[in-house]
Amino acid sequence: MRYNQFIKESLRLEELENEKKRWNDLFNTLILRDGNYASHPSTGIVYDVRIINKNISILQSKIILQKERLDAEDNINS
Repeated sequence: MRYNQFIKESLRLEELENEKKRWNDLFNTLILRDGNYASHPSTGIVYDVRIINKNISILQSKIILQKERLDAEDNINS
Protein backbone atom coordinates (compact mmCIF):
# COMPACT_ATOMS: atom_id res chain seq x y z
CA MET A 1 0.00 0.00 0.00
CA ARG A 2 1.35 3.36 -0.89
CA TYR A 3 1.96 5.87 1.86
CA ASN A 4 -0.90 8.19 0.86
CA GLN A 5 -3.33 5.24 0.74
CA PHE A 6 -2.14 4.10 4.16
CA ILE A 7 -2.79 7.59 5.56
CA LYS A 8 -6.30 7.61 4.05
CA GLU A 9 -7.06 4.19 5.55
CA SER A 10 -5.71 5.28 8.93
CA LEU A 11 -7.83 8.41 8.87
CA ARG A 12 -10.88 6.33 7.97
CA LEU A 13 -10.24 4.15 11.02
CA GLU A 14 -9.98 7.25 13.20
CA GLU A 15 -13.26 8.61 11.78
CA LEU A 16 -15.04 5.33 12.51
CA GLU A 17 -13.71 5.24 16.07
CA ASN A 18 -14.75 8.87 16.65
CA GLU A 19 -18.24 8.22 15.32
CA LYS A 20 -18.60 5.16 17.57
CA LYS A 21 -17.45 7.24 20.53
CA ARG A 22 -20.09 9.89 19.76
CA TRP A 23 -22.83 7.24 19.68
CA ASN A 24 -21.58 5.75 22.95
CA ASP A 25 -21.43 9.19 24.55
CA LEU A 26 -25.00 9.90 23.44
CA PHE A 27 -26.20 6.54 24.74
CA ASN A 28 -24.52 7.13 28.11
CA THR A 29 -26.30 10.48 28.57
CA LEU A 30 -29.78 9.12 27.85
CA ILE A 31 -32.38 8.38 30.51
CA LEU A 32 -33.89 4.98 29.82
CA ARG A 33 -37.66 4.93 29.56
CA ASP A 34 -40.20 2.30 28.60
CA GLY A 35 -38.16 -0.65 27.29
CA ASN A 36 -36.67 0.38 23.96
CA TYR A 37 -36.86 4.14 24.36
CA ALA A 38 -34.71 6.71 26.11
CA SER A 39 -34.79 10.47 26.34
CA HIS A 40 -32.03 13.05 26.37
CA PRO A 41 -31.96 14.93 29.68
CA SER A 42 -31.30 18.36 28.12
CA THR A 43 -33.33 18.30 24.92
CA GLY A 44 -36.06 15.79 25.74
CA ILE A 45 -35.56 14.11 22.38
CA VAL A 46 -36.65 10.48 22.52
CA TYR A 47 -34.39 7.85 20.95
CA ASP A 48 -34.99 4.23 20.06
CA VAL A 49 -32.21 2.42 21.92
CA ARG A 50 -32.32 -0.49 19.45
CA ILE A 51 -31.29 1.84 16.62
CA ILE A 52 -28.43 3.32 18.65
CA ASN A 53 -27.18 -0.16 19.56
CA LYS A 54 -27.45 -1.25 15.93
CA ASN A 55 -25.39 1.75 14.79
CA ILE A 56 -22.74 1.03 17.41
CA SER A 57 -22.61 -2.62 16.34
CA ILE A 58 -22.26 -1.73 12.65
CA LEU A 59 -19.48 0.73 13.44
CA GLN A 60 -17.68 -1.85 15.58
CA SER A 61 -17.76 -4.30 12.66
CA LYS A 62 -16.38 -1.66 10.31
CA ILE A 63 -13.64 -0.80 12.80
CA ILE A 64 -12.59 -4.45 13.06
CA LEU A 65 -12.45 -4.79 9.27
CA GLN A 66 -10.47 -1.57 8.90
CA LYS A 67 -7.96 -2.67 11.55
CA GLU A 68 -7.58 -6.05 9.83
CA ARG A 69 -7.00 -4.30 6.50
CA LEU A 70 -4.31 -2.07 8.00
CA ASP A 71 -2.67 -4.96 9.89
CA ALA A 72 -2.64 -7.17 6.79
CA GLU A 73 -1.01 -4.43 4.77
CA ASP A 74 1.50 -3.79 7.55
CA ASN A 75 2.42 -7.50 7.57
CA ILE A 76 2.92 -7.48 3.81
CA ASN A 77 5.26 -4.50 4.02
CA SER A 78 7.28 -5.89 6.95
